[in-house]
Amino acid sequence: MAPTGKLSGFRREGSDWFCNGGLPSDITVSIEGVTFHLHKFPLVSKSGKFAKANDESKDTDKKTLKMVLEEFPGGPDTFLIAAKFCYGYRVELTARNVVSVHCAAEYLEMTDEFGEGNLLSKSESFFHRNTLRNWKDCILALQSSESVLPRAEKLQLVGKCLNALSMMVCTDPSLFGWPMMMYWEFSEPWWKHSLEWHQHWCQDSELRI
Repeated sequence: MAPTGKLSGFRREGSDWFCNGGLPSDITVSIEGVTFHLHKFPLVSKSGKFAKANDESKDTDKKTLKMVLEEFPGGPDTFLIAAKFCYGYRVELTARNVVSVHCAAEYLEMTDEFGEGNLLSKSESFFHRNTLRNWKDCILALQSSESVLPRAEKLQLVGKCLNALSMMVCTDPSLFGWPMMMYWEFSEPWWKHSLEWHQHWCQDSELRI
């Protein structure tokens, strides 16, 4: 997926990121004051957003496509993960980054239309198969979702975490004690009241059965 030439990774110089390829950059992407100097082919082949921008730029004489991504989910750090994925690098998904990565993949339209196992489906699969099956990972995912909350709620990631946690609490009420309290020792998380509501709903449902 990388452009022709030797590729050994990415490097940062101040507020600029560069791909160590053998070809000069022909696209720049700016996010929150950080600029990525990349190559069109890897991005266009994986992202609908970049593919559309590239098609629209063909009517101009500009050799370098310049894009500014406003309100990009997760900021420059998350975009770097998406960019590495486009270049064919293995990216590590964790409970702490899967929500922002999934939101970023949705923003960039990295669907399977641009290749099976694209970042959107890959992050969705990890979220369902790994994160939602472990109460600790659910909590970490909820904590990390605060910075991308509107989009995470729209994609139902927050609701799925809360539903998964409520089911675990219904099965083992002790989880609502110290294991979860340790995560808000100094301040209550924004999602605590939502989880309490789910817990009460679960208890009421048991009483009605």
